[in-house]
Amino acid sequence: DTAQVFIGRRNVEQGGRITEYKHATYRIVLGLKGNITDDLQYDISGQHSRTDYAQAYLNDWSKQRVQNALLVDSSGKCEIYASDKACVPLDIFHGFGAITPAMQTYVGNHLQEAGYTEENVLSASIGGATGIRMPSSNEPVSFSVGAEYRDDYLYDLTSIANQQGDGYGAGGKSLGMPKSGFSVREFFGELRLPIIENAY
Repeated sequence: DTAQVFIGRRNVEQGGRITEYKHATYRIVLGLKGNITDDLQYDISGQHSRTDYAQAYLNDWSKQRVQNALLVDSSGKCEIYASDKACVPLDIFHGFGAITPAMQTYVGNHLQEAGYTEENVLSASIGGATGIRMPSSNEPVSFSVGAEYRDDYLYDLTSIANQQGDGYGAGGKSLGMPKSGFSVREFFGELRLPIIENAY
């Protein structure tokens, strides 16, 4: 017969669970602006930014391999030995030091995750005075027109252990995210029309 038993035991032989985080962020901005004529100006710019992310969760135990290592037959071998000859029976009953390096090697598990977020922006505009004036104003009509393109992306890659939730201390499943994002194209315009000047 088989019975379900909850056993609480820390992996003290291998040390505590360790989580390592790494972030690397960079941003590049380039721009150019100047005069086309005395009255017209242009402004062009571009931006690329990205944040790389990596996480490693170390010294955890595989849920599945622990279960395999606890189910032992009368010969002292794992019941799954026929299909998994790497399985080493796990001794959790004899206190500190009972778990050997061979046991650790089999049940030990490292979970990893890596990804990035990324943004790209391109924009350009032109504007200035037209030389056209309303009869009631000395200020010329001026304008500005332009366009902008922007895209944002997210990518998240997780290890198989993450995807299966195969770790006692790492919570549930983390399926990751294929490269996904969106892009936006915008056009804009502005007109400055002085109608009356020095009316009072």
